[in-house]
Amino acid sequence: MAEVSLAQWRLEEGLESEEDFIEALESYSREAICPVLCDDPECDDVEPDGRCQHGHPSVMLEAGVI
Repeated sequence: MAEVSLAQWRLEEGLESEEDFIEALESYSREAICPVLCDDPECDDVEPDGRCQHGHPSVMLEAGVI
């Protein structure tokens, strides 16, 4: 499975503005679960510092928040 770029993920999620992106990151931090940058629809969300079964990082890990 391929890794999705952070920019592509933001575009697909409608989080183009920095404000919206930061708000989403804060939400993931509170919930302790985060989307992963993998194109496999079977991959579930992971912990903010986690990776999916294919080794692709969470959004927060890729964004450098963690």
